[in-house]
Amino acid sequence: MGESTTDKRSKNESGSGNLVSFFKDCRGQTLFDFVVGISLFLFLVAGIVVFIPNLLDPFEPSSGASTVLADRGADHLTQTVMRASGEGPYVLDSDCTVALFSGVASTECPVESDGLREITGMSQRSNVNAELTDMNGDTVTIDGEEMVVGNDIDDGGSGSVYTATRVVTVSGERYELVFRVWS
Repeated sequence: MGESTTDKRSKNESGSGNLVSFFKDCRGQTLFDFVVGISLFLFLVAGIVVFIPNLLDPFEPSSGASTVLADRGADHLTQTVMRASGEGPYVLDSDCTVALFSGVASTECPVESDGLREITGMSQRSNVNAELTDMNGDTVTIDGEEMVVGNDIDDGGSGSVYTATRVVTVSGERYELVFRVWS
């Protein structure tokens, strides 16, 4: 009926065996435990530092987007708007080209607007400029009209200027169309 306290203690120690010895083990943390723990912690911190900026990237404007806009604008002008009927994508109709650079594109080109920003589909916040130059980089004049249209590049702006260049042919002469976008 009456078990002594020492009998209970010895029964518990022998009965639960592993559990009691686990809690009585006083070895502490080994070097191996420490190295594994710290390595995992540093790995996780490095992963967070590397991947968090990529998660936030869609919410920040990037320079790649403006480069794409410049390419898209130059392609639209040379392959659709000023393209000579029945010709390749970089052979431009001279009447449409002169009309576009004169600010009356809707009279000769297949567009509804005369503004370069509207023709190329750029937002109202964007500044755009198109220039037809010779191979030396000098602005050309065709039919008495200087081939520059859009915002003045010297107006400044808050960002970088992104440029797309296309080699085009107008009336058998080779030129470069330089299309610029900035904000």
